[in-house]
Amino acid sequence: MWYDLSQLLSYNKILNFIIGQRGGGKSFNAKKWCVNDFIKNGKQFIWVRRYKTELKTINTWFDDLKGEGMFEGHKMEVKGRTAYINGEVAGYFIALSTSQHEKSRPFPNVNKIVYDEFVIDEGAIRYLPHEVETFLSFMDTVIRNRDDVRALLIANNVSVTNPYFDFFGVRGDSEKRFVVKDDLIIEFYKSEDFKNERLKTRFGQLIKNTTYGEFSLDNKSLKDNQTFVEPKTTTSKFQYYLKYNEMCFGVWRDYEGGKIYISRKYDASGQGFSLTTNDHEPNLLFIKDFKNYPSVKMIKRAYSLGVLYYDDLTVKSHFYNILKLL
Repeated sequence: MWYDLSQLLSYNKILNFIIGQRGGGKSFNAKKWCVNDFIKNGKQFIWVRRYKTELKTINTWFDDLKGEGMFEGHKMEVKGRTAYINGEVAGYFIALSTSQHEKSRPFPNVNKIVYDEFVIDEGAIRYLPHEVETFLSFMDTVIRNRDDVRALLIANNVSVTNPYFDFFGVRGDSEKRFVVKDDLIIEFYKSEDFKNERLKTRFGQLIKNTTYGEFSLDNKSLKDNQTFVEPKTTTSKFQYYLKYNEMCFGVWRDYEGGKIYISRKYDASGQGFSLTTNDHEPNLLFIKDFKNYPSVKMIKRAYSLGVLYYDDLTVKSHFYNILKLL
């Protein structure tokens, strides 16, 4: 019924992403992995959260393991931001937001980096500026020139769109158990046994016919939906492209169907607009001065009329931010 890391780790990739049902045992199993490896092999771990405020309750980190009667006979405790097992340092708790302070600190015995809740619901907190680069820089600090370190990034299925998948050019596919690219792997985990057990509870019955129930029980994305997502038609004509956060989006118009499509495909030799000062470069027009251009106003009108469509969920998610600028 509970999640097991073994199949994911059997691929022996450096970057391992697991996205699954809330409460299905992802973080719990990662803790077991960390503790078991230290007891057996003396290998340490680093447990990462995004902000320092998320480490305030880290002193209870071992409690669920103890509650299940695991690792009896071993003394497990947290002092400050360090985990101890049998009086020896077993792991460290670090906030990604302040991880740059760790650059000169050696971690020769760490072979596991676990980033818990790497995907966020942006209504609550925000990703760090250049977060992926910050995480990779921290990995570099730990790994140095070794090849025995693996990173595990854990999340509930809030959204398949996130900076990490964008950075590496991968698309999560919740219809597939594993998505592999080079030294990276994504696992979408769903357990029918876990779902059925939750449905035996009053809370499970309460949420079973709701969108939250689809998220919690069926591992369907909480925020993503396929409305206005479809491939552009072959009769669509390229209009121009928009550059936003170093990504380019083509604007295509289907005169026959009356739809506007936003696509990853674009003509780099065509007209382009930069949407932020960081994206500005020669031969691009800065959007702030061209908001009232008919071609730009066309997007706003298409959105208002419900005829603006997107290649995929990632394009849709990013373009909502662009619409705010327009």
